[in-house]
Amino acid sequence: MHVDQYQILIGTFMPLLVALVVRQAWTADTKRLIAFALCLVFGAIAAYLQGSVNPTDYIASGMVILLLTKATYDHFWAPLGATDFVEQHNGGPPAATTPT
Repeated sequence: MHVDQYQILIGTFMPLLVALVVRQAWTADTKRLIAFALCLVFGAIAAYLQGSVNPTDYIASGMVILLLTKATYDHFWAPLGATDFVEQHNGGPPAATTPT
């Protein structure tokens, strides 16, 4: 399996999708689990679009997307503040109003 343009595109913009799905009040572990699950799902889609029917390729593609997601989040989206902005404006309750 080689890194395909689908994986690069998905991995680059996945942090924004994760920010749309998660809520500020959720724990960091819950947010990580959601991000991991989304990467696996989109990895399977990317592998399918490449013509693969092997489940190992689906998982490998998900891991490539996960690594790209983490890298682009840490080095581009987070310093830019884009993911925080999306998380704050996606319709969920603010973190301060949620009881713990």
